[in-house]
Amino acid sequence: MKIVYFHLVCWLFYGLISYSALAMPCQSVSTPVEYTICNNDNLRWLNDVLYDIYQKVLVNKNTQEVYQQHLDWLKVRNSCTTDGCIERAYYQGIALLSDVDDKFDWAGNWWNLTATNGSGGNIQINEVSQWTACMNSNIWAGINHGSYRAEIRKTAGLGIVNHIADTSDCQLLLIPLKNASIEVYSNADWGCQLSMPKDVFIDGHYTHADKDPRSEATLFSLGIFTEEYLDKLFKQLVSDYYSRFVKTANVYVYSNDLDNMGAKVLSLWVRGMANKQAAIIMYTPGGKIWAACVEPDRLGELKVNYWSNVSTDKNKMPKTLTVWQQNFID
Repeated sequence: MKIVYFHLVCWLFYGLISYSALAMPCQSVSTPVEYTICNNDNLRWLNDVLYDIYQKVLVNKNTQEVYQQHLDWLKVRNSCTTDGCIERAYYQGIALLSDVDDKFDWAGNWWNLTATNGSGGNIQINEVSQWTACMNSNIWAGINHGSYRAEIRKTAGLGIVNHIADTSDCQLLLIPLKNASIEVYSNADWGCQLSMPKDVFIDGHYTHADKDPRSEATLFSLGIFTEEYLDKLFKQLVSDYYSRFVKTANVYVYSNDLDNMGAKVLSLWVRGMANKQAAIIMYTPGGKIWAACVEPDRLGELKVNYWSNVSTDKNKMPKTLTVWQQNFID
């Protein structure tokens, strides 16, 4: 018990230290280096990236060893007297914590494994030399998408993108890992988010493949149905429309059960087409299902398709779906 308590205290101690040293509360800076970081958007972004990586590493590696690495790195960073020195210190710290692959093979097709359903990212890297490489990227979220070109500069084992063509102050950090993958961070809050289409993000965990390696999504894998048997019931109910529901689940939120049946209600839509491609699913733990989706007809007018496996409701929508339908049909 004493040993467990000691480790818990150590973990909390290192956690508190890591927060105060890395989270950089700019309202209470106390050193010239901290002041410089808080007044430089790029350095603040690099500090946020380092803090994010540090928190992940604490979970998977020896806490005391990681903390000591952090202390040694802090001494280097705090000895800096210029913005450039601080920036280089962050690159070195990020590379150290990430345990980057110095012999990484950058060339090829890279796919974002962490993008949500209906969203994605593909980065093609070519013309790789000792210090640079070229990058072409395609990223999307629903119907919102963008294609970008940039030069990658190699520093401290990392890939640095200081400017992306046709964007304003959008910067990237590509971290090559020893499991043959790349972690991508963007300065979304300061640059990329303002320059790229709405809700489109390049950030994520990328793996090498000729085509998108992500498994085909199901409503169960997306968490819309909590039990696999409910997903199968739904697939039998809507038949060929099942894939449309999956594609529509680019964004989904819980809604209110206006019928007070103890049902789960989820509203689904595609980013950029919320008024044209949307759906609703309502179901009970016992397997009662009601669902509807909207789509344009041949004349471009919206029509509603409705399904239910409840015999008394096959031709009559419950109140929850009727209210939802009013958002699309006059």
